[in-house]
This record gives sequence, structure tokens and C-alpha cells, in this order.
Amino acid sequence: MPQPPPRQSTILRKIRVHALSPMKRKATGLTLADLGRLAGAKPRSLQLWTDSGVLKTLAGTDRAGSGAYRHYSKAEAELAIILARLHQAMRPPVGSLIRLAAIIRPLLTQAAAFYERARKGEVTVQSKEDEQLYSDGEAIDRARRKAVPVWLILTPEDGHDGPAARLVSGQMIPTAGGDDPLRARGFFIALNLSDLLGTGRNGD
Repeated sequence: MPQPPPRQSTILRKIRVHALSPMKRKATGLTLADLGRLAGAKPRSLQLWTDSGVLKTLAGTDRAGSGAYRHYSKAEAELAIILARLHQAMRPPVGSLIRLAAIIRPLLTQAAAFYERARKGEVTVQSKEDEQLYSDGEAIDRARRKAVPVWLILTPEDGHDGPAARLVSGQMIPTAGGDDPLRARGFFIALNLSDLLGTGRNGD
């Protein structure tokens, strides 16, 4: 005999369990609501940043409908956390956020990926550029694991060059939104990435 169709409540329960599955979430990425909770930012602000190109969605989800259906990578979520802290401290315009995102994103993606591949022996350091990638990637890994304090140092925009970023590990640098001594030394702002991104669980 054919089995009767499941009750609606059973169907809804299965849908909820499937939607909350860690594997499913890992496959589809993080939603706008997830970013809001992680970054402590308003969904409307994150929506504006996405529409303006500050944040980038996973391929194929940027035009999937309203903001609730867009999905973001883990690295982009980390970028949202950093930008939200910068926005809270300085209120930079969207144009500045786009430029800041463009110099911070490679640290969280290319540099981190290069370091991981080098650590596994899949690639070797062969040039000055590789050395910088390895160093930056190692710093990001330390920040994610909260192994040591890792500071993201941003310097002011200089003519057409835009802002610059560098990572400093293991030094006690005070955060400084408008600190005159740090500005005099060329600092724009210093953020403790270990506090912002660190999990203490190997970055997972």
C-alpha cells in the first residue's frame, strides 16, 4: 500500500533542520542576517554596502532576490566585521569603504590561502611578493586562532595611491581612531584583528 503523505508539521520540521544544518550553511555561505549578527551592523547598512560594491556576495547569489537571499563567504564576513568597526569609529563615506575593502580583502583571501598552501607544502616561497603573502597570511592565521595580538594598521590616503594596510603581530599598539600621536607617526587607525576575528579554535 502507498504510504500517506507526511503531515505539514513534519515537513516544516524537516525543512528547519535542513536549513540549520552546518554542512548546508557551509555550502551556501552566510546570509545577510548572519553578517548583521557577526558584525553588529544594521542589515540596511550591509545591504547598502553590498549594493555599492563594498561587500561581495558568493557567485550566483548577488541577483537571487532580496538581501535575505544573498550569501557571503567566511572571509567576506570577516571583512564586514572589520569594516563595521571602522565605520563605527570613523563614519567613512561609501567610497572610502570601497577602497578600504579593496586593500583588506586580499589579506583575508589571497594571503591567507597562500600561507595555508605553503604550510601544506603545495607551494614554495620564491620571491619578495611570496614572502609578503606568506607573512600576511601567517598573521591572519594567528589572528583567527587568537594566538597572539595581530594589529591591522591603516595609513591615510595619500594622493591617488589611496590608503595602505599592513599587519603587525605581537606588539601592543593602542587602538587610535583620532589619536594625534599615532596620526603624527603616519597611522590612520589600528585594529586588533585577534579580538575581532579570533576564535581560539584554529579559526574554525
